[in-house]
Amino acid sequence: MEIHELMNNLDEYPLTLHGKKDYSADVYTIHFYTPDTTELEANILYFCPASQLPPPDYPNTLQILCHGRSFPRKKYENTHLNILHYDSNESIEPLFNRLQELIHHMQKANAGLHLFANAFFSDQGLQYMVDIAYEVLGNPIFVIDSSFKYL
Repeated sequence: MEIHELMNNLDEYPLTLHGKKDYSADVYTIHFYTPDTTELEANILYFCPASQLPPPDYPNTLQILCHGRSFPRKKYENTHLNILHYDSNESIEPLFNRLQELIHHMQKANAGLHLFANAFFSDQGLQYMVDIAYEVLGNPIFVIDSSFKYL
Protein backbone atom coordinates (compact mmCIF):
# COMPACT_ATOMS: atom_id res chain seq x y z
CA MET A 1 0.00 0.00 0.00
CA GLU A 2 1.40 3.38 -0.95
CA ILE A 3 1.91 6.17 1.58
CA HIS A 4 -0.76 8.36 -0.02
CA GLU A 5 -3.29 5.51 0.30
CA LEU A 6 -2.39 5.05 3.96
CA MET A 7 -2.81 8.77 4.60
CA ASN A 8 -6.18 8.81 2.81
CA ASN A 9 -7.41 5.88 4.91
CA LEU A 10 -6.09 7.46 8.11
CA ASP A 11 -7.53 10.95 7.64
CA GLU A 12 -8.97 10.91 11.17
CA TYR A 13 -5.40 11.00 12.52
CA PRO A 14 -3.21 14.16 12.37
CA LEU A 15 -0.51 12.83 10.01
CA THR A 16 1.90 14.94 7.95
CA LEU A 17 4.67 13.80 5.62
CA HIS A 18 8.22 15.15 6.01
CA GLY A 19 11.73 14.41 4.78
CA LYS A 20 11.80 12.74 1.38
CA LYS A 21 8.00 13.22 0.96
CA ASP A 22 7.59 10.24 -1.37
CA TYR A 23 3.83 9.68 -1.47
CA SER A 24 4.22 6.71 -3.82
CA ALA A 25 6.49 4.66 -1.53
CA ASP A 26 5.12 1.18 -0.90
CA VAL A 27 4.56 -0.24 2.57
CA TYR A 28 4.09 -4.00 3.00
CA THR A 29 4.12 -4.30 6.78
CA ILE A 30 4.80 -2.37 9.99
CA HIS A 31 7.31 -2.81 12.81
CA PHE A 32 8.44 -0.91 15.86
CA TYR A 33 11.82 0.77 15.38
CA THR A 34 14.45 0.74 18.10
CA PRO A 35 17.91 2.33 17.82
CA ASP A 36 19.52 -1.12 17.98
CA THR A 37 17.52 -2.42 14.98
CA THR A 38 20.17 -3.52 12.49
CA GLU A 39 18.49 -4.62 9.26
CA LEU A 40 16.08 -1.98 8.05
CA GLU A 41 14.04 -2.34 4.86
CA ALA A 42 12.54 0.36 2.65
CA ASN A 43 9.09 -1.25 2.43
CA ILE A 44 8.47 -1.55 6.16
CA LEU A 45 6.79 1.31 8.02
CA TYR A 46 8.71 1.71 11.27
CA PHE A 47 6.97 3.17 14.34
CA CYS A 48 9.05 5.15 16.80
CA PRO A 49 8.91 8.13 19.14
CA ALA A 50 10.23 11.36 17.60
CA SER A 51 13.10 11.23 20.10
CA GLN A 52 14.36 7.89 18.67
CA LEU A 53 14.43 8.69 14.94
CA PRO A 54 17.43 7.48 12.94
CA PRO A 55 19.98 10.23 12.27
CA PRO A 56 19.06 12.65 9.44
CA ASP A 57 22.11 11.53 7.45
CA TYR A 58 20.90 7.90 7.34
CA PRO A 59 22.01 6.83 3.83
CA ASN A 60 19.09 4.58 2.80
CA THR A 61 15.43 5.25 2.14
CA LEU A 62 13.17 4.33 5.05
CA GLN A 63 9.48 4.76 5.83
CA ILE A 64 8.97 5.95 9.41
CA LEU A 65 5.93 6.91 11.42
CA CYS A 66 7.10 8.94 14.38
CA HIS A 67 4.88 10.17 17.17
CA GLY A 68 5.18 12.96 19.68
CA ARG A 69 5.26 16.71 19.63
CA SER A 70 9.07 16.97 19.76
CA PHE A 71 9.64 16.17 16.07
CA PRO A 72 12.53 18.32 14.69
CA ARG A 73 11.03 19.11 11.25
CA LYS A 74 13.85 21.30 9.93
CA LYS A 75 16.51 18.75 10.82
CA TYR A 76 14.85 16.12 8.58
CA GLU A 77 13.79 18.24 5.59
CA ASN A 78 16.34 16.95 3.03
CA THR A 79 16.87 13.33 4.03
CA HIS A 80 16.31 9.87 2.58
CA LEU A 81 13.80 9.25 5.36
CA ASN A 82 10.13 9.37 4.45
CA ILE A 83 8.65 10.44 7.78
CA LEU A 84 4.97 10.36 8.64
CA HIS A 85 4.54 12.45 11.77
CA TYR A 86 1.64 11.70 14.13
CA ASP A 87 1.31 15.08 15.80
CA SER A 88 -0.70 14.17 18.86
CA ASN A 89 -0.28 13.33 22.50
CA GLU A 90 -2.94 10.64 22.13
CA SER A 91 -2.02 6.98 22.39
CA ILE A 92 -0.56 5.40 19.24
CA GLU A 93 -2.22 2.02 19.80
CA PRO A 94 -5.45 2.87 17.89
CA LEU A 95 -3.37 4.17 14.98
CA PHE A 96 -1.17 1.06 15.00
CA ASN A 97 -4.25 -1.20 15.06
CA ARG A 98 -5.89 0.71 12.20
CA LEU A 99 -2.69 0.40 10.14
CA GLN A 100 -2.62 -3.33 10.88
CA GLU A 101 -6.21 -3.62 9.58
CA LEU A 102 -5.34 -1.76 6.36
CA ILE A 103 -2.24 -3.82 5.69
CA HIS A 104 -4.05 -7.07 6.52
CA HIS A 105 -6.79 -6.14 4.04
CA MET A 106 -4.15 -5.45 1.37
CA GLN A 107 -2.39 -8.76 2.06
CA LYS A 108 -5.69 -10.63 1.89
CA ALA A 109 -6.46 -9.06 -1.51
CA ASN A 110 -2.98 -9.99 -2.77
CA ALA A 111 -3.42 -13.57 -1.56
CA GLY A 112 -6.72 -13.74 -3.47
CA LEU A 113 -5.03 -12.51 -6.65
CA HIS A 114 -2.34 -15.15 -6.16
CA LEU A 115 -5.00 -17.87 -5.84
CA PHE A 116 -6.73 -16.62 -9.01
CA ALA A 117 -3.47 -16.67 -10.97
CA ASN A 118 -2.63 -20.18 -9.75
CA ALA A 119 -6.12 -21.41 -10.67
CA PHE A 120 -5.85 -19.88 -14.14
CA PHE A 121 -2.49 -21.51 -14.87
CA SER A 122 -3.25 -24.84 -13.14
CA ASP A 123 -5.01 -26.32 -16.19
CA GLN A 124 -7.70 -27.83 -13.95
CA GLY A 125 -10.62 -26.44 -15.91
CA LEU A 126 -13.30 -23.81 -15.64
CA GLN A 127 -15.05 -25.39 -12.65
CA TYR A 128 -11.85 -25.18 -10.58
CA MET A 129 -11.43 -21.49 -11.47
CA VAL A 130 -15.04 -20.79 -10.50
CA ASP A 131 -14.59 -22.66 -7.20
CA ILE A 132 -11.50 -20.58 -6.39
CA ALA A 133 -13.35 -17.38 -7.32
CA TYR A 134 -16.19 -18.37 -5.00
CA GLU A 135 -13.70 -19.10 -2.20
CA VAL A 136 -11.94 -15.75 -2.60
CA LEU A 137 -14.96 -13.54 -3.22
CA GLY A 138 -17.45 -15.40 -1.03
CA ASN A 139 -20.21 -14.90 -3.61
CA PRO A 140 -21.89 -17.29 -6.03
CA ILE A 141 -20.32 -17.16 -9.48
CA PHE A 142 -22.31 -17.57 -12.70
CA VAL A 143 -20.50 -18.27 -15.96
CA ILE A 144 -22.39 -17.35 -19.12
CA ASP A 145 -21.13 -18.14 -22.62
CA SER A 146 -21.38 -15.84 -25.64
CA SER A 147 -24.85 -17.18 -26.54
CA PHE A 148 -26.04 -16.35 -23.00
CA LYS A 149 -26.21 -19.94 -21.79
CA TYR A 150 -25.27 -20.72 -18.21
CA LEU A 151 -22.32 -23.07 -18.04
